[in-house]
Amino acid sequence: MKEEIILECINLFNIEGCKFHLDDVAKNLKISKKTIYKYFSSKEDILKTIVEESADAVKERQIAIYNDNTLETKEKLFQILTAKSKFENVLNLSKAFETEIYYPDVYTYFQKEFEKEWERAISLVQKGIDEGTFKDMNIDLIKNLLLNGMQMLYKGDILARNHMTYHEAIIEIAKIVLEGISK
Repeated sequence: MKEEIILECINLFNIEGCKFHLDDVAKNLKISKKTIYKYFSSKEDILKTIVEESADAVKERQIAIYNDNTLETKEKLFQILTAKSKFENVLNLSKAFETEIYYPDVYTYFQKEFEKEWERAISLVQKGIDEGTFKDMNIDLIKNLLLNGMQMLYKGDILARNHMTYHEAIIEIAKIVLEGISK
């Protein structure tokens, strides 16, 4: 039931953004609102759970990629940068910028989760520099370029204006940066 509630919230978020109501979630699932509160304390709690489960899935995928010895450094870095989250195929992130307005705690939580998992990517950049795959560049600058490039996708309606999914935009950012740092 918990997963069904999350998926219905995602469905309504895709349509209405942050303005969806838990009453509609309950109605669509043919459950009482009380049932929702057995699993979640609030709509904000559901949104945070979506962020948390997504971040955990990305981290797990990134670890697997990082430890895959069949991949070259550049391919590992590309795959780590473009690893999909648990709900990415069903969640329309073009409305994610609304969380900053309506649920600033969720937005802050999302930003913190996003900023956590960069050690593998940075390690691969350093490895690429050491092995001559990448130009000798300031790694902190590269990290911040990637981080801010990806974070801009949640600010404003850049995805909607460009008719892109989050994943399509991430792929473009990763390609641009990798092309720029590759020898």
